[in-house]
Amino acid sequence: MLADELAPKLGSSRISILATDLSKAMVARARAGIYSQFEIQRGLPTRFLQKYFQPDGLTWRIDSRLTERIEFRTANLLEDFGQFGLFDVIFCRNLLIYFDEARKKDILHRLSRSLAPDGYVFLGAAETVIGINQDLQPHAVAKALYVLKDSEEAQQQNRYQVPFVATR
Repeated sequence: MLADELAPKLGSSRISILATDLSKAMVARARAGIYSQFEIQRGLPTRFLQKYFQPDGLTWRIDSRLTERIEFRTANLLEDFGQFGLFDVIFCRNLLIYFDEARKKDILHRLSRSLAPDGYVFLGAAETVIGINQDLQPHAVAKALYVLKDSEEAQQQNRYQVPFVATR
């Protein structure tokens, strides 16, 4: 939906979306684009509901124009996913909370290697990279958003940070 909303501003830029899950059943469900009333009520703006969904009995069906633009695949984040290439944005929300620190470290390292130099990683509100990953740093303004430490975005953020000065 956001890609569709932003398309006029992006001009001729090509947007490709890769949606993955470990479960074949969840991938099939996402591909079908059918959502319950409960799922629709969890933060979807009314104007998006009206623009992109049609009622289908007791459920809602998303406009096929959106699902046709998405590549749905099964993938395991515990395995190598470098074959997918570089991403401008990675959404890995509310997944890391299920792993121990060693697995989180491994996943975050591989996510950072799959991130374009000016890309962003979105994690869940209860997740962090602090103390686990040295490649990513929190975005200065947005919570649960991370950028590569050496990126231009990080350099801009660091330019405006006030250095910590300890006094006695």
